Amino acid sequence: MQARRGILALLTALIGVLSVGCATYGDQLGEAMSLADAGDYEAARQTLATVLDPDGDDRLLFHLEKGALAHLQGDYQASIRLLSQAEQIGEDLYTRYFRDGLRSALTHPRNAPYRGTAYELAYIHYYQALNFTALAQQSEDRIQRREWLDAALVEVRKLDARLFELSRLEGEYEESNNGQQRSMSFLLRAFHGFSAELADRDSLRFREAAWLRYLSGLLYEMAGDLDDARIAYHRAAELYEIGYAEQFDLDQGMVDQAWEDAWRLSWLTGLWDEVEQAALNRFGEEGVARIMASGIDDAQVVILQQVGRLPARGELNLMMYADGFRRSVTLRPVHTGTHEEQIAQNLWFRTLYADTGPLALLAHYRQGGFDGLVLGHFEKSFYLGGLWSDLDGLGVLDPMRGGVRVTVPYPGPPPRPASVSRLTVNGQSHRLHTADDIARMSHQDLLLNAGEELRRAAAREVLRHTIAAAAARELEEQGGLAGALLGAAARIGTSASARADTRAWQTLPAEVRVLRLRLPPGEHELRLERGEWLGPESGRERTLALAPGEIRLLRTRRVD
Repeated sequence: MQARRGILALLTALIGVLSVGCATYGDQLGEAMSLADAGDYEAARQTLATVLDPDGDDRLLFHLEKGALAHLQGDYQASIRLLSQAEQIGEDLYTRYFRDGLRSALTHPRNAPYRGTAYELAYIHYYQALNFTALAQQSEDRIQRREWLDAALVEVRKLDARLFELSRLEGEYEESNNGQQRSMSFLLRAFHGFSAELADRDSLRFREAAWLRYLSGLLYEMAGDLDDARIAYHRAAELYEIGYAEQFDLDQGMVDQAWEDAWRLSWLTGLWDEVEQAALNRFGEEGVARIMASGIDDAQVVILQQVGRLPARGELNLMMYADGFRRSVTLRPVHTGTHEEQIAQNLWFRTLYADTGPLALLAHYRQGGFDGLVLGHFEKSFYLGGLWSDLDGLGVLDPMRGGVRVTVPYPGPPPRPASVSRLTVNGQSHRLHTADDIARMSHQDLLLNAGEELRRAAAREVLRHTIAAAAARELEEQGGLAGALLGAAARIGTSASARADTRAWQTLPAEVRVLRLRLPPGEHELRLERGEWLGPESGRERTLALAPGEIRLLRTRRVD
């Protein structure tokens, strides 16, 4: 009877595991994202609600995705509510992260709540500031307009606080006294040799956000807080200059724009003497004359274009083997999907994981001659040494002798770069500058965490297979033919259910592009070469009426 209950329990668990499916997060959201790309934001929001649980492990993403879609639709009040909830969820999850370590270790990381990345949590305040600014620009009531602008400045100050602390990256796995958690921690240490080959990890870290600092300056200036605006512009310009523009391959034009606005505000606030020489060195006499010609009554328009959306992440499949002769563990990629996906998987593996370093290739040559040297370009091996006996004693090497499937996230095939964005104003064409590249930011985040992802995935799958193998042996001993069949199914199910965490805020734009112009007060004809306006007016053309001293922020979206 006891064996029968064990068989039934395992069968129930196996059915649950296999029912999870194999879709990545991008696959799950495919229909909703296609609707959003076509401009049907309401249908996208409704579809999203059918694939993400507002109270489950994807609750942060549910509110982030729906909040961004509501913003694009022009439903700013709904976007504010959803993103406020996302902000609170994100804060709560950072304090509860380690509680779900064992649950994800024994299944897959999608079974733990998604916490968000540093840049995603920062971009909550970006959208919120834009939401309040859009409401302020729509309002005809002067007092209400000021209240909305004040709310936007609150988001700016929240952003400032978050950028001060969000240089922290993912935390380490916390050990506890639980036996299975101790096993997981031991395996993580054992697989420390599974690392990603990165020449300069520091160059990939998300520390600050120059574009968000610039946006803060813009909103302060719109609210008339010129000193705070000057400080924010100057900070943005410094960040762009000292490395942000280089890290994310941004336009030099955006760096120049940030400096021009910082020094323009220095001129307007009586601090010109402090910056005059720096302005001359950078812009020359003509540029300085342009800055000194600016005044409080100048009318300005700022075009903010969101280009595309974050590319969906894919799953890279690896087979992990234990080699008793070499006392090592070896990983080999198993390429799947389209031809482009297989190329991207091969490139990701060979760039980050393959044994292509001189010491690794020498070890392969010593162990396998020329064949071993060639093989090193297509596999990753880690010599266990004395740990081999310890792992063998735990029984974790037995499943690996036949091969264990491991999955890690990878960026997927690179999208085609978007062409230059241009805006025609009164018949004159102007180029928009790339102010931020969130797709590159996401890619660098994956690069930075690639080694840790591989270590966790390897340790997780070994632990799961060891537990499944022990359960299968007990079933085979006690359950006869039925037990043997269920034992075999358990092994297959454990391998089939290996999953990588491919979640990310999918509706974030791939790039943000900006154009800022000083225009005389009055009416102006604007035409986008690509994309459409967001807000009350849609399409590519619109008429803009500017009052003296007014700064108007206009938003567009471009999906090629």
